[in-house]
Amino acid sequence: MRKFKILKNKDMLMSEFSPEGVTETLYRPYELGELPKEFGCIKYEHNGKVKVGMSNWLKINGLTYVKIDNE
Repeated sequence: MRKFKILKNKDMLMSEFSPEGVTETLYRPYELGELPKEFGCIKYEHNGKVKVGMSNWLKINGLTYVKIDNE
């Protein structure tokens, strides 16, 4: 089961419940004109380095939510 919660700062917290426990994932909202350049690709090259793009997202209430990676 999944539960979605929109936080005060507009970020979205998705909680996924399973027998092993709860997994929480944080998503950041973007409007169409604000999407980052790495949006919509699997991998891209930046300054000679191959980086992972944003190939998964959610579309809710006119906003595009992209997973926030804590790297």
